[in-house]
Amino acid sequence: MSSAYESTIQRLKRKSMEQPWVPLGCVLTIGAFLSAYRNFRTGSREQGVVMLRYRVAFQGLTVVGILLGSAIATTTKDSDRPPIKPRPAFESTPEN
Repeated sequence: MSSAYESTIQRLKRKSMEQPWVPLGCVLTIGAFLSAYRNFRTGSREQGVVMLRYRVAFQGLTVVGILLGSAIATTTKDSDRPPIKPRPAFESTPEN
């Protein structure tokens, strides 16, 4: 396989470097949701409601990060980006 193809991990790393606010927002959103779930399970409803409000705020920030990253990506010249070939779905093998 040629080195021009990128693996899933390489693509995830590249996309995270291009739009660093999106993974951070996702992690914060999941953390707030899990904290709200734990608080509801332990009976602390007030703290659970606060964490759900944080979750909504983090989701909003993630959407803003996606929009800003997309706006920046559309203004970047194609010549500034390295060429990356998508991995083919099926590789043909020679028949013997």
